Amino acid sequence: MKIKTLIAEDEPHSMSRMVKILSEFEEIDIVAQASDGNEALNLIKEKSPELLFLDINMPGKTGFEIIQEIDYEPYIIFVTAYEKYAIQAFEENAVDYILKPTNSERVKKSLDKIKEKNQKVDNKMIDILEKIMKKENYMNRFSIKNNDEIILIPEDDVFYFKAQDKYTFLCTYDEEMFFDTSLKKLEEKLNPEKFIRIHKSYIVSLNKINKIQKLFLREYLIELKDKNKTLLKVGRSYLSSLKNELDF
Repeated sequence: MKIKTLIAEDEPHSMSRMVKILSEFEEIDIVAQASDGNEALNLIKEKSPELLFLDINMPGKTGFEIIQEIDYEPYIIFVTAYEKYAIQAFEENAVDYILKPTNSERVKKSLDKIKEKNQKVDNKMIDILEKIMKKENYMNRFSIKNNDEIILIPEDDVFYFKAQDKYTFLCTYDEEMFFDTSLKKLEEKLNPEKFIRIHKSYIVSLNKINKIQKLFLREYLIELKDKNKTLLKVGRSYLSSLKNELDF
């Protein structure tokens, strides 16, 4: 018998990846896909799926808010972007998790865990997750000093960051501005669901990538959606993580 499954994920590339992975498992029947918390809750009430893959931080409602509003106990696998050291604290508890970016092997482990232990939602685990989530405050706006002014740039306006001549620059659709933080420190503060390091000199917004060009063996260029269709070289040491994230 197939397991009726819902996926709730607000990042399009993460949704596509999860759908592709779950399609490899014959026992999974994807009955609904939701791009925000409100849509997920409505679909859960309509479809009554047995298994939920829930992103934790979504527009509308968080994964925690969703499960507090449903009147039955489905199997739940949280999909998170938290670092491994935080997740290890509750690895043995009832709610399973998948660390982004995920893969087929990790999903299989979660499904096997549900089959073998018949695990359901654990309220204590939810409390732990919520506390950790509050501590994870990724930057979603950036302060740019311009003479006597401070300009606030929302993360959705950022196309990429670049390091050049010992300085860091924030680049939007048609501007680049000095940003007083190193790429190394910046990488730690950015949401890994939205930004990825592709080179020692570049961090790019995943949603601002237009296409990827292959030049030679293991040599790639990323074209962005900005005004100049900027081309950025992918560093070889960063290629594996980019391929894993974008599934190419």
